[in-house]
Amino acid sequence: MDPFDCFNDSHLLHYQYIFNIFQHYHGRVKHFDIRSPEEYRLIHLPLSVLIPFEILVPKVTLSDISKITDTTKLRRQCIVISFSLSYLPQAEILRKILLRNKCKEIHMLRDVEEFMLNYPFLIDGPRVKEYPNEIIPNFLYLGSEEQAHNPHIIQNLKITHIVNATKNGANKFSNLKYCKVTVVDQEDEKICRFFQKAYDFIESAMHENQLGANNVVMVHCALGVSRSATIVVMFLMRTFGLSLENAMKFLKKQRNKVEPNPGFLKQLEDFYENKFKFNKTYTGNQLKKLE
Repeated sequence: MDPFDCFNDSHLLHYQYIFNIFQHYHGRVKHFDIRSPEEYRLIHLPLSVLIPFEILVPKVTLSDISKITDTTKLRRQCIVISFSLSYLPQAEILRKILLRNKCKEIHMLRDVEEFMLNYPFLIDGPRVKEYPNEIIPNFLYLGSEEQAHNPHIIQNLKITHIVNATKNGANKFSNLKYCKVTVVDQEDEKICRFFQKAYDFIESAMHENQLGANNVVMVHCALGVSRSATIVVMFLMRTFGLSLENAMKFLKKQRNKVEPNPGFLKQLEDFYENKFKFNKTYTGNQLKKLE
């Protein structure tokens, strides 16, 4: 699949957003499944709680449909309501009940069966505490070194290419293609020296997909916060013509914890001001704005 096509598919983007919600709030998600018991038994996401659709009628209360008595704890949780499209009215009833109980973060996972087809490893794969975040559906992920060294994650996400943005971290898997970005997370580090190398590596994998390949790229540093985030922001800016502000806004929606250090942000600002031109001899304030 051409990664550019993914941004025209609202369903894929919706599923990606929910997948990333599960990673961000791992262990703090209350997940309600609004389907029939037969559909639920056939396939469902782990830790989801079945609420049979037939009991969701107007005027029903939270205590009528759930064993939850302490709504204070529920208000602090991220809530996901998953449902088949035929049960949308019942899902809306539950959403209104939760809103009446002052629950603030509620996400609607429509067409849950299709979501599970896109992420089958969440159901039958080895249990993974937290996956890297999906940035471009079925193509680009951002995460930590620990995740990049986890064979279950590599297998489940079908990773083929890795950008390793650590100083001394190992390229662990011999069957994968690697791009090493040897930098430390310091404000005076010139990470822009590696912009073209990293961009060409990711773009080449994307181009091969347009020709029929199934490449999947993961970018990581130690924690997936600063160095690797900078590389991903750079790629988004140049590939989609985004400003730094818009690229960061999009990335934070997928992975809230990203925070490139001020020095890296300055280099990204200069990269945008110079119309995404690569400059391997960058020395901080020596880049001139292009007319």
